[in-house]
Amino acid sequence: MFELNYWAILVAALAAMVIGGMWYGPLFGKVWMRLTGISQEKIDEIKKKGMAKSYILNFVGYLVMAYVLAYFVLGWSTSQPELNPVSIGLQTGFWLWLGLIATSSMSPVLWEGRSWKFWFLNNGYSLLKLLAMGAILGTWR
Repeated sequence: MFELNYWAILVAALAAMVIGGMWYGPLFGKVWMRLTGISQEKIDEIKKKGMAKSYILNFVGYLVMAYVLAYFVLGWSTSQPELNPVSIGLQTGFWLWLGLIATSSMSPVLWEGRSWKFWFLNNGYSLLKLLAMGAILGTWR
């Protein structure tokens, strides 16, 4: 079995949260609101109700994602020890994004009428998040 670095998993999950906050906040928050049809009033209403539970559940999801990703990164690094650890992490994040997230997230576009702009916005974040998490996990394996 592999020995996981739990600090790296924690940092990778935190990185995903920070990147998400920037992506859906100052960088593309207005675009996301327009594409989803959510108004600033609705955002303010959600904030008043409290978002702690949502942030905690989101973070738990990222911990699970980082934990699983760590196994893939370690598996690949064991089978390809000559490769740079950061490169292994980046490649692992990219291939998992392409094979699992990019493909499965096309269904709302194809069947529910979501726009490709929405797909690109969310998948840009998913790719960046997995690349960052993979790089962290590859470096700290």
